[in-house]
Amino acid sequence: MINVLSHAILFGVLFLLDRLSKLWAVVHCAPSLRINEFLRFEVVYNRGVAWSLLSFTDEVMFNALTFVLVVITLWLVHYAYVRAQQGYLFFGELLIIAGSCSNIVDRFWYKGVVDFIVLSYNGYTWPLFNGADICIVSGVVILIISLRKE
Repeated sequence: MINVLSHAILFGVLFLLDRLSKLWAVVHCAPSLRINEFLRFEVVYNRGVAWSLLSFTDEVMFNALTFVLVVITLWLVHYAYVRAQQGYLFFGELLIIAGSCSNIVDRFWYKGVVDFIVLSYNGYTWPLFNGADICIVSGVVILIISLRKE
């Protein structure tokens, strides 16, 4: 049987680390903090989803998108619960849920997701992201791999 307590602790740790990293960024990285030629921190409030897709300045559309993201996250919580009851590991789902919950908190607290990590190489700059985004992408990859193995 899957240890629910250990998953809850992992969720809490991932969520807290992301919250603390975003707080640090908001306080210390305005306007920008350059670490080296490859890495800098620059706070941007993303009102859309990945890479600012579906970014809305209109409050109604922003709130509608936030509502959809909350519903999707709640569905994924239910899906992870069902898989856990069936004896499957739900590590990928846990990563996605932790990242999504933290980004949803940003949407309510800051009226946009705090993105602050900027990676650059040879004139190319990757779109800004945060720790929650790393959790979400990693979780999706793990989920796809685990579903393909089943």
